[in-house]
Amino acid sequence: MSTTTHPWYTPETFRTARELIEAQCRKFKERILFQFNEGEETTSKTYAEFWQDITALGTAFYERGIRKARTAIAGNNSYEWAVAFFASICGGNTVVPLNNTLPKESALRQIEHSDSTVLIYAKELASLAHDANVKLRIGMSELSELIEEGKELIRQGVRDFQDHLPDPEELALIMYTSGTTGDSKGVTLTHATITRQTDALCRALDFSGKNMISLPLYHIFALVLGLFVFPVMGSMVFINGEIKRLLSDVRSFGPRTLFLVPMLIEALCKRASGMSNDEAKEFMGGNLEQIINGGAVLDYRFVTEMKKYGVEARNAYGMTEACLGITGQRDTETSPGSLGTPFEGVKLRIHKPDKDGNGEILVNADWMTKYYHKNPEATRQSIRNGWFHTGDLGKLDEHGALYITGRIKNLIILSNGENVSPEELETPLMRSEYVAECIVHEHNGFIAATIYPNQNYASELQISRDEVHRRISAHTHDLNRQRPRAKHIHKVILSDSPLPRTASGKIKRF
Repeated sequence: MSTTTHPWYTPETFRTARELIEAQCRKFKERILFQFNEGEETTSKTYAEFWQDITALGTAFYERGIRKARTAIAGNNSYEWAVAFFASICGGNTVVPLNNTLPKESALRQIEHSDSTVLIYAKELASLAHDANVKLRIGMSELSELIEEGKELIRQGVRDFQDHLPDPEELALIMYTSGTTGDSKGVTLTHATITRQTDALCRALDFSGKNMISLPLYHIFALVLGLFVFPVMGSMVFINGEIKRLLSDVRSFGPRTLFLVPMLIEALCKRASGMSNDEAKEFMGGNLEQIINGGAVLDYRFVTEMKKYGVEARNAYGMTEACLGITGQRDTETSPGSLGTPFEGVKLRIHKPDKDGNGEILVNADWMTKYYHKNPEATRQSIRNGWFHTGDLGKLDEHGALYITGRIKNLIILSNGENVSPEELETPLMRSEYVAECIVHEHNGFIAATIYPNQNYASELQISRDEVHRRISAHTHDLNRQRPRAKHIHKVILSDSPLPRTASGKIKRF
């Protein structure tokens, strides 16, 4: 099905990343675009300064032969990361954002698989740069010098970079997925893909005002919102460089919008618990109005908690293959607990629904990836007859809102032929105050739950590990009584350490 929205904002139509960022930097030239910390000081850059730095760095890149190249970028969020990104794609290069927390061997495989010949890296990744099989290595610390070099070349009349106009169907990005199972795949995204998605997001939700890049830029969520949607809206954007500084940056900058994954929203709620509503609002910067949740569905109790502080926590559904967004909540009252309705331009189908309406979610939109890089088999499996097969299980309600009920690859197939979605069993388990993290899986032919307990809560109550296990098992027994026997959890396993997660914060499946 498709949906029609009433746009908050009707943006200009752009065909390429170059058109978009140049137009917005000229339109809002005197406004502050980025703020970021340099040591103990906060630095500001206007839209005009950002474009000047892009053209200067891009000119210096051209001088070094970086044209029609694959350029990998690795490092924490920073102003330099953003300038290097646009200086690359505006000059006709393809950017490969690397997860800088990956083991070195995994990052080296992605550099090789993507055919990257240039690596731009932060100083803490010098070992990766040393071992990477690329033609050119450029440290982030060198970029300011290159920008000055580019400015001098422009003064001398060099215009190659400024005169280059990328083709809308030119490959702009290869982004590697951070799936919960299997090897990551290289998702290909063109300039037109990015600008079409940006247009749809601006029409669906209000992103005006002060905002913050609060997730890593190697994540499609942060990249599209932080570097495309926010500039289209003329926003001032704070760049959070390290997740450990997120709360202090939120308090000092006071953003109107944050985009986070459930783990961070839950942490924010827990930190605010016990405060008065006014204290909690101040703790969150004083201006926070909305949080866009990406990744797993946010438990509705946290949506309710945020409402007390005047903050709308909106669920959204998307993936790297969709250049971010497929559905989103315009409000949290209609279809609570859902992932919202499709964005303008999206068609959704539930493939082979069962008696409850659950089936695989299929998507059609003109900003979906067309293929996986050097992976024709994965492309054939995922894209069939114009529809992208997400591998997610879901259903639609009477309002056209989407609910995720599981993932095909995660289905537990029992010896009696029953198919059980672990996600539907995990959500109620997580409502126990004794549970910090959990994953439901098959164990010796039965359903089991591996749980990392809430250590802080257990310490406050001064109860032993055995008592925590007993209470979680009792909670599990109560849940079992409400379910058919095929969905009973037969064993509770306590983990001594947090469960391993992917780059986007999702728990890895066994």
